[in-house]
Amino acid sequence: MWSSFRVAVTIQMLVLASALFAANPTTAQMEAFAPGTFTIDRFPVDCGINVTVLNPQLRDAGRNDLQGHVYLNPTIVRGLPTSVKFFIYAHECGHSAVGPDEAAADCWAIQAGKQEGWFTPQNFSALLQYFANNPQGWTHGPDRARLRRMATCFAAAR
Repeated sequence: MWSSFRVAVTIQMLVLASALFAANPTTAQMEAFAPGTFTIDRFPVDCGINVTVLNPQLRDAGRNDLQGHVYLNPTIVRGLPTSVKFFIYAHECGHSAVGPDEAAADCWAIQAGKQEGWFTPQNFSALLQYFANNPQGWTHGPDRARLRRMATCFAAAR
């Protein structure tokens, strides 16, 4: 019993270590969370088998390396409304399902949020307003076409 436990713990530690070294900053600046252990504003969130890594040196709010790691920049996301944080995280998780396509990851996140109940019409409107007014200079910052696609996805989601 203890032998299999040690193997499982060792594997988990190796996965976390690989996540820490994947983005190259010093490990003292990053914090990794095993799959299923991350929270956003005290709400548990799950990104499948992905390790979530907080990396304050990330040049964007979030990133998915498509190799089992979702990165968030805590400095950027810290002051954002919870629904925006959920969207960013779900968008990055969506890349694991749909690949590198940004529009598809947006739609995946919106559909997940609507199905799981954290995107209501009110907070989705607030999300669109936030992105329209606060581009933040992110890698895939909002433009009118992106906002229209997001609204279309929300309307079509069940």
